[in-house]
Amino acid sequence: MDNERNESKQIIIRERRKTKQIGRILWIVTIIAGILGWIFWNWFAFPISIGLAFLIGSIYSYRVTKRVEIDTNLSIEEQEALLKNRFIQESKKNYGLRHKDIIMDKKIPITPFEVIRRIKDIPKILEWSRKKHLTVSGPEFWGIHHIYIDNFLKHVIFCLKADLTTHVFIGIPTGAKEWKKYDKNVRLLFSKQLSDDSLEWKIYKDIVLYKGKRLPPKEIPAEPYWGEVVGVETFNDDINDQWIVSKIKELYNK
Repeated sequence: MDNERNESKQIIIRERRKTKQIGRILWIVTIIAGILGWIFWNWFAFPISIGLAFLIGSIYSYRVTKRVEIDTNLSIEEQEALLKNRFIQESKKNYGLRHKDIIMDKKIPITPFEVIRRIKDIPKILEWSRKKHLTVSGPEFWGIHHIYIDNFLKHVIFCLKADLTTHVFIGIPTGAKEWKKYDKNVRLLFSKQLSDDSLEWKIYKDIVLYKGKRLPPKEIPAEPYWGEVVGVETFNDDINDQWIVSKIKELYNK
């Protein structure tokens, strides 16, 4: 039974990856064809090509889904449930949380246009974040985690795992520069320096955006992960190694 389920998972994953690759190629060709049609024929060539691409993509996705349904004997709902269960198990293993609930990734509540609009507010938000403790819910593989920002804008993120180990990311307002991992007895397991694109973040008053090579891949690669700011407190301590150890103990005792 387990072998059949594993085989079904591999079929679903393989076919969905293939569909995404074909979909990307289709949209690239469509946009190029639409632009050329606009230039050399008429402007409505572009919306027509987009509409045709959407129709062809929908038909192809439906055919793939039906083929997978035949190959695995699983309905669309059962396929989704199987993938969701796989995601949860991998999240517990690789990004395990201390709390019980693992929530599937939700649609990001902020658009690229909103991000652009907020650029002018960055200096104010940066000053607001000084000497703050933010409690953040999400993304799903971190769940509830904590961000501490001192008076010098040094940032520390604490991610508590189900096996009582702790990942600590230390950095600046734009992202992590160092990654530390502690065992359940709060002994340092390793400390690594990170490149600028390993883990980046943007902190707003209501939401935190994350992206980087250290995070799991997303279906839409350019889209960041996000977490909702659910608590804000004043923070007056100095961040150092001794403080980090004491804070880990304090967080696990909450």
